[in-house]
Amino acid sequence: MISESLPLFARKFSLSLGNINKIGKLLPFDYGYGIDSGPWLCGGAILRWFNNEGPGDFDIFCKSQKQEILILKSMNAKFEVGKESNYAYTYNVYGNKVQIIKHSFHNQDSLEGILDKIDFTICHFGISHEAILFNTTTLQDAADKKIKIHHINNANDTLRRIIKYTQRGYTLDYKERLSFLQIVRNSNIPLSRERTIQ
Repeated sequence: MISESLPLFARKFSLSLGNINKIGKLLPFDYGYGIDSGPWLCGGAILRWFNNEGPGDFDIFCKSQKQEILILKSMNAKFEVGKESNYAYTYNVYGNKVQIIKHSFHNQDSLEGILDKIDFTICHFGISHEAILFNTTTLQDAADKKIKIHHINNANDTLRRIIKYTQRGYTLDYKERLSFLQIVRNSNIPLSRERTIQ
């Protein structure tokens, strides 16, 4: 349940959205035409703004491969691709790292589906111009800086992200650590270098 400080969250969050929308003005396409149509800005960048941690990577997710092709065409006309990996195309947009996440990597056609594949609830943020979508515990977890594991695609990558977030002051309590170890031990989750959705 969200605490009584929700109005503070709301004020803080609306300030954060203003900062995030600055990156949208730098891109040669509109993200988030609508909550159902994509493309969407999702994940850790929104969390960083929410907690006043400054800018980070901007991850753009597309609704379809067709949309991805159109986005890449717009980006390539203005910016040089810095790196292509098995999961994303990375661009330097006036000093900001922007990643177009490959549709074949997440294979989802809805914002809800994308958020459901993200490992930590603190990163369950998705933005379109008309709305923001988040998990039921996302605001409280983000405000408390608590890592709660929602989904694991790859144990190595989730462990790497646990380390990254704890170095930024987030905590993973004993119950969550135990849960992570049990999930990895009792499943066929790969221990490889393949990336998970952030």
